[in-house]
Amino acid sequence: MNKRDIHIFSNGFLLTVLIWVFAAFLFGFIRAWGNESLPAFERILPFEFSRFILQLTILGLATGIPFSIIDYLLDRRWFQKQKYWHIILIKTIIQVLIAVFSVSI
Repeated sequence: MNKRDIHIFSNGFLLTVLIWVFAAFLFGFIRAWGNESLPAFERILPFEFSRFILQLTILGLATGIPFSIIDYLLDRRWFQKQKYWHIILIKTIIQVLIAVFSVSI
């Protein structure tokens, strides 16, 4: 690992990915075991548990890694010197594209 790789991980890259994996697991478990107070979240058991865990991990990684990379790349001085509405517009477009891509996996 060179100095730049260590810098990427020290900026919260790994933490962001882990949080997205945790969020995917939280959603998956609520969806799988249901919530009686919310009719949209009906219980969908039985299912294959190992496949379920693999799918949730892939969903978390497919969402977390691109978001982390984009946050790292867009946190540059040249990008932050742009007009505020440019920053909001570009980040919104990129994040919507990432969300659509990660759900389609």
